[in-house]
Amino acid sequence: MSASIKHSPLRSEIRTIKGKSKTNYLVIRFWDDNNKNWEYHVYAEVIAKQAVRDIGKNFGYNFPIQRDPNSRKLWDKVWEHL
Repeated sequence: MSASIKHSPLRSEIRTIKGKSKTNYLVIRFWDDNNKNWEYHVYAEVIAKQAVRDIGKNFGYNFPIQRDPNSRKLWDKVWEHL
């Protein structure tokens, strides 16, 4: 298993960790002053092109798989709606 620190602001940390199944996880750890303990949020990495096609449907986009292979352009379109 490997881990790397991406960002470390005061009382929070973000790391990426590769699991045994080869899935990459983004782990965000932050200090909860109310409960006096660490809280964790964990996200699994997905393929960007699949994610943008799924999210784009919320805004009425139906990105054809063959026509626009550049996921960065697709994300630019979706990002404008967020």
